[in-house]
Amino acid sequence: MTEKEILTSVLRIDQEIETLNRARDRLREEETYLSATDYSKVVVMSTTGRGSTEQIALQMADIDGKLCQAVERLWKAKARAEALISTLKSTTHRDLMRRRYLLCESWEQVAYEMHYGYRHALRMHGAALEELRRNMAHNGT
Repeated sequence: MTEKEILTSVLRIDQEIETLNRARDRLREEETYLSATDYSKVVVMSTTGRGSTEQIALQMADIDGKLCQAVERLWKAKARAEALISTLKSTTHRDLMRRRYLLCESWEQVAYEMHYGYRHALRMHGAALEELRRNMAHNGT
């Protein structure tokens, strides 16, 4: 893997977790909607098939399992990215890369928090990536 692939894997996994969390939240909303019972109507019990609430519970369990796996992958990816970032000599570059790839901040947010212009933050990112490429080539990874 290249240095950029190692770093962007954290962002991709983080986005996957966010998507799974949103899907789980929507299922919870559906479950709340379905569990609201209108007692003024006749209730008919059926023994065939699974009810909607049970289906939602099964889907939520599936999503929870996927979330656990994604979080585990995220921890491993962040550890690998941190090991890579820690090889940078400049504390400014390390801070910039950690904010972007470990904290998953947008470039606008990184620039604002570090009191740099957006374009300057991107230039520093390019310089940091170049140093990481040299470090990986030198170490043979």
